[in-house]
Amino acid sequence: MSLRFFEGFLKIILCVAGAVLLYMIFERNGPWYLSNIVVKNVSRDLFEFTPDFVEFRFPFLGTFKSDYYNFIWLSGLLLPAIAFLFRSVRSSAAHLLRNKSALCFFSLSLIFFCITFFPGFFLTEKTDPAQMPVCSAALYVTLGLYGVCFFFTGISGFIADWSLWSRLRACFLTIKLPWFLAGLFLIEFLCTNLISFYAFEHRPHIQDSFAQFFHGTIFAHGHLTALPPPLAELNYEHIISTDKWYSQYPPGHSFLLMLGILAGAPWIVNPLLGTLTIVLLYFLGRELYGDAVGRVASFLGLLSPFILFMSSEFMNNVTALFLFTVFMLFYARTVRLQSILSALVAGAALGWIINIRPMSAATLALPFMVYACWLLVKRFKQYWLPFLALSSVTLIFIGILLAFNWQTNGDPFLFGYEVLYGKEVLPGFGHSGWGHPHTMESGIRYTLNNFVGLNKYLFEWPIPSLAFVFILFAAGRVNRWDVILFSSFFCLALGYLFYWYQDWCFGPRFLYDASGCIILLTVRGFQSVPHLIKKVFGRSTPDKRIKGLTTAVIVLCIAYTLSSNVPALYQLYSNDYWETQGSRLGMPTQRNVKEIIILMLTGQYL
Repeated sequence: MSLRFFEGFLKIILCVAGAVLLYMIFERNGPWYLSNIVVKNVSRDLFEFTPDFVEFRFPFLGTFKSDYYNFIWLSGLLLPAIAFLFRSVRSSAAHLLRNKSALCFFSLSLIFFCITFFPGFFLTEKTDPAQMPVCSAALYVTLGLYGVCFFFTGISGFIADWSLWSRLRACFLTIKLPWFLAGLFLIEFLCTNLISFYAFEHRPHIQDSFAQFFHGTIFAHGHLTALPPPLAELNYEHIISTDKWYSQYPPGHSFLLMLGILAGAPWIVNPLLGTLTIVLLYFLGRELYGDAVGRVASFLGLLSPFILFMSSEFMNNVTALFLFTVFMLFYARTVRLQSILSALVAGAALGWIINIRPMSAATLALPFMVYACWLLVKRFKQYWLPFLALSSVTLIFIGILLAFNWQTNGDPFLFGYEVLYGKEVLPGFGHSGWGHPHTMESGIRYTLNNFVGLNKYLFEWPIPSLAFVFILFAAGRVNRWDVILFSSFFCLALGYLFYWYQDWCFGPRFLYDASGCIILLTVRGFQSVPHLIKKVFGRSTPDKRIKGLTTAVIVLCIAYTLSSNVPALYQLYSNDYWETQGSRLGMPTQRNVKEIIILMLTGQYL
């Protein structure tokens, strides 16, 4: 009786503590600055940032300070220490230790999961001020994970007969598919267009977007390049101005922007592609795992702020994710049906990505190519023709890129990046277009920071976005597509470890192209929770209770995102994001400036 009383009392304390932690990270000054939790630094150097301590401002209790490094490391021991106070947890741990195979899967998955929300600045004594968002994001996902675990540990006994899961499942599976997809399309397309108008004023805000929009304008006039401007001061970042005038980027995304420019609505290209990606996630999920996974995956894609806001601007990552989703869908159909037509579409999608983001295309597609080789070895007669068709179309698109390089840069194998910044701009240790040379240490730091960013920005949940991916692999129920999708994501992250420049733009943009993979694996993680609890941990908990509790966690996370994080992100993006504000373009006329130099893309320069 005393043990039950102790556990019951502990649950009440944990429930209150979880609610307090969720409140602490709820009130926001912005996506990078929490209202009640402040990371402080006392570095004397203005250009260096050392997170020295973190200040917690608890309601009614006052302020509590802790050394930042000690808090991060020691907090990692807090959750298992509290969990082992419960007899059921100790019993589950003993069951796991007896199952060597399950222990191996669980341990490897747990190690990787823990790595993904520890920021990379631990590798160095000092970092730059750009690490402030990383510090804040790491605290957010760490404290949010504790808050959710504590809160639901406390209320878990009240969800035994909760029927929300069955209601939601019936809702998702009984809606007629055309209505379901039409609803997703209309909501995403409307939201991205409204954000494009109100937050970004239908204008590009990022240097990369400006440069590719500029090149799309050149394409719209029927040329590959333009004549250089009469004044060198009129040139812009990432734009080449020699005897020709054009952007440094491959042509794939600018070509699609050209179609929007010709239609008089260039701002509609990314919202349309982002919306179609959400719809395609359903078909990809159905192809790989079944109708239920497809529906939930497309719904999660709709609720992803990372996809929502990125699709509202002009960045080429949106096109890359759309085409990579097309590639995965038709690649899977090629494997299942040995269809020549599917292979041609997959090859065209992959080739187009190469014409947008060559490095992303190579790393994302690597696991799929390895699997294709394995299939050719096992069943050559069935697959040689489809994969030959896929490769042939991809090579045609590579030929288009080489021809573009030849016409613009003077050499098929010379990219615009090298023309503008030299060979140092290429990936590799010791290289750097500007700043300090890239090292293995900085590469690992960038990669870890990108994992932290993905854990926050993909879903903006109070728990890490990769949490259910961890559950999937910890449960040990992975199939070939799970391995391929995760390998594609991991290869993308590993590839950019060798790249000297990293930043967060709408989130860790270099990992954005693998968002579809992570969303599908997250849904597979939802399905794996009962197996993890019953088979890996040996609990006899009914499926209905497990699924009800899982649904409660997801519903809370989604509500948290929509009520707190999405408004904070919208405020950030609509407030002079990357120091760009469309209203400033009207300032000269408002100030009655009589003589203004207006650069016009007319036949004189095209």
